[in-house]
Amino acid sequence: MLRVLGLTMKFSNTDKKTTIKCYLSPFKKKSTWRIFQEKVGLLILGGVAIAALFAIMFSKNETSSTEPTNTQRQMVEVIDGDTIDVDGMRIRLHGIDAPERGQPCTKNGAQFNCGSAAKDHLTYLLIGERVNCTAASKDRWGRQVSICKIGKLDIGRQMVRQGWAIAYAEYSSDYVEDEQFARTNEFGMWSKDFAPPKDWRKQKGN
Repeated sequence: MLRVLGLTMKFSNTDKKTTIKCYLSPFKKKSTWRIFQEKVGLLILGGVAIAALFAIMFSKNETSSTEPTNTQRQMVEVIDGDTIDVDGMRIRLHGIDAPERGQPCTKNGAQFNCGSAAKDHLTYLLIGERVNCTAASKDRWGRQVSICKIGKLDIGRQMVRQGWAIAYAEYSSDYVEDEQFARTNEFGMWSKDFAPPKDWRKQKGN
């Protein structure tokens, strides 16, 4: 007996004659339960794919709705060691006084441009950072005087503490201790000889 492609072939040999009889072999039918399982499996796979698609679409929509407030660009320009422009608004940093542009310091008889150094240091502090300013008052030129921070870091305090501005005690005592810290450690300008910015401005008639 031989089965080929669903045919059953029987061979008989009688009286020197070979007889071949072919029969169709019955195909095995899938059970109703098996078919049901396959259909349910396909439905589950389809449902999972659709759910994943909706999850991706929802996450994209949620991200796009929250991104603008976090990624909104801010234009910050450093004018000098205690003055910045934030989105076009001129802001004077509260409680500090930095050397003016062109104001020199001296050390061992050699001059050093403290005004440029203070500006450069403030620029370094602000590179790539977002600045948040809270208005405190206005100066006599009408500029907004603000406490400006990078996160929780007080920018004015850092300028004084690192020796590139002095505490403007005439208007605020907030940074007097920070000035003493910089003076004691000879940070920034305190490693050199310099005139207080207010006195230097008077000498220049400003």
